[in-house]
Amino acid sequence: MINLELKMHIHIYDLPTLATAGIALLMALNFLIRKPEFRHQVLGTLFLCGGHLQFILYLVHSENIFSYPHIFFFEIPLFFMIGPLQYFFVLSILDIKHSWKKKDILHFLPSILSLLYIAPLIILGNEEKKLKIRAIFSEASGLIDRIVPILAITAIVLYLIYIMIKILPSIRQETGNKKKLLWFTFFFFLMVLSLSIAGVSVIILNFSSMKYISFCISIFIIAQFIFSQRYPYLIQYTSIKDTKKEYSKSHLETMDISSLGEQINYLMEEEKFFCDEDLTLSRLSQALEITTHQLSQFLNEHHGKNFNTFINSYRIKESKTMLLEEPTRNALSIALAAGFNSYSAFFNAFKKEEGISPAEFRKKHQLIDS
Repeated sequence: MINLELKMHIHIYDLPTLATAGIALLMALNFLIRKPEFRHQVLGTLFLCGGHLQFILYLVHSENIFSYPHIFFFEIPLFFMIGPLQYFFVLSILDIKHSWKKKDILHFLPSILSLLYIAPLIILGNEEKKLKIRAIFSEASGLIDRIVPILAITAIVLYLIYIMIKILPSIRQETGNKKKLLWFTFFFFLMVLSLSIAGVSVIILNFSSMKYISFCISIFIIAQFIFSQRYPYLIQYTSIKDTKKEYSKSHLETMDISSLGEQINYLMEEEKFFCDEDLTLSRLSQALEITTHQLSQFLNEHHGKNFNTFINSYRIKESKTMLLEEPTRNALSIALAAGFNSYSAFFNAFKKEEGISPAEFRKKHQLIDS
């Protein structure tokens, strides 16, 4: 039996587990504080589960589990939630599901029912919880303590099998950015599978392997974080469509102009693409999966601006907000934060748009406010 005594130090091999648990929780927060859209809620909850479970793995393989006995038992309901959440995420990227329905609760019944198992454990005092944990990690572990985790892991595996059957044809058929998103989902499956293996290792008390399993999970979380930063519009924008086939012509006649306008507005207002100083007509058109000609034509016909003027209008709007809300912040810092690559570019664009310099704009409004 492993010696589960409280340790007050962290080993170097624990750092990736703790760091990625924190990354997963930050990603969860990033999704959950956004506009309450279906995919945001699903992904936020998924990363919340992943961060919690990664922290539990750290507690177990570092033998610090007695430090937090009050949160140890919550991993069972979270395990039961992973399968349904992954299923709903896949439905959202396949454009099959975009909102919650009352019947969706049926997928979460195992998670809800598992609360009946942990409820008596939660109300125990800390010392009793520690005794229960000691029993779980010993040969004295009861049959129910082993069956429930096995059922949770089995549920994940069954959902994974069904999801893979559903998504593999789409991976073969899709191209471009949509294919990248499907591959991202595939790597997410690998993380879930690793979590399942980690759960099995808990049950069979193979603690030495848990260190390596949690390290692999750390790699997957980092990969997901990098992907979400590289392609934020794919992960977060629930209504972006595969437009390469639909918009194959070089003109706008066959395009859904309203949908395209909404997508551009989302990328500018919500994702603040304009803050990227390297943003180009080509990069934005790739994000929207249309040609540069189509994007340029759309901006000219529906906004009366070329690409640079259109992007600079958002950058100037953002800089005006910062000039007024952050009176002590210098103009160069504001220019770079708004997406300009130099102060001179910011100054010239600002004066052209507003008719006055940034300093004069700030001074003018400070006088009005006073």
